[in-house]
Amino acid sequence: MSKILHIFLFILSTYFLFGQPSENLKLPEPKRLIDRVEIFAGSNLSFNYGNMFVENYRDDYADNNYVTNKRLLKFDYLFGIGAYHSFTNRIGLNVRMQYEQKGSKNELNNPLNPVNDDTRQITKDEYTYSYFTINTSPTFYFGRKNRWMISFGAYYSKIKNLRGSSESYNTLDFQANKDSFEGRYFYHLREDGGMDGFAWMPHLTSIEDYDWGLITSIGYKIPFNQKHSTFIQLQDNFGLKNINKNNPYNLEEKNHSFSLIISYTYHLPPKSLRL
Repeated sequence: MSKILHIFLFILSTYFLFGQPSENLKLPEPKRLIDRVEIFAGSNLSFNYGNMFVENYRDDYADNNYVTNKRLLKFDYLFGIGAYHSFTNRIGLNVRMQYEQKGSKNELNNPLNPVNDDTRQITKDEYTYSYFTINTSPTFYFGRKNRWMISFGAYYSKIKNLRGSSESYNTLDFQANKDSFEGRYFYHLREDGGMDGFAWMPHLTSIEDYDWGLITSIGYKIPFNQKHSTFIQLQDNFGLKNINKNNPYNLEEKNHSFSLIISYTYHLPPKSLRL
């Protein structure tokens, strides 16, 4: 009797599964490895850190002298392509390849002749580092219709180019000197605040070939329809590597920038199910 009951239940379950019309039978849609692709562009605002010549700084030196350094606003740009893989409707992975520029811009104010002389020397330096970068970020969606997103990940960059410019004058005769170059100057100050010397390292000899760090971001999605949408995103790129090669004068520098990114996203159609 038990065997007959098992056979009956098997035939009944088979009927309900395969005896249904095909339009009523729903099978899970197979996932794509990449379900969205994007192009993006934006702007970087740099806040490099690690030494007095790239950060806001003030200190008193011998003979009643003082030295100040003021960080100036430096805007650069970025652009690239990316891809998304969705694990669920709220969790995904975003990988981006981009070209970007970041760096530092500052104004140094120090005594020109520190002994019995009030003449000041003002030096403005700007450096632009161009990188090829790969970002990898797990992404989490929340809010109404999953419009909001946050992500946490890492970046890895290779230096492509380096450009610098320097402009200086003194408050005595306002004689100005201005130059642009590929490479960097590294300054050194004496105990009285006067500039004792500098290191000139041409082109890419002054900077490490690679940089890496952490990224965090928050964004908002604006859908147009099922296939097209755009993202507006704020991203913090926090470098963890000292980019100064050979560490001249023991001056460390690490990249740090905030990005405003606007992307266009195309949603790929689901994979067709072959029966």
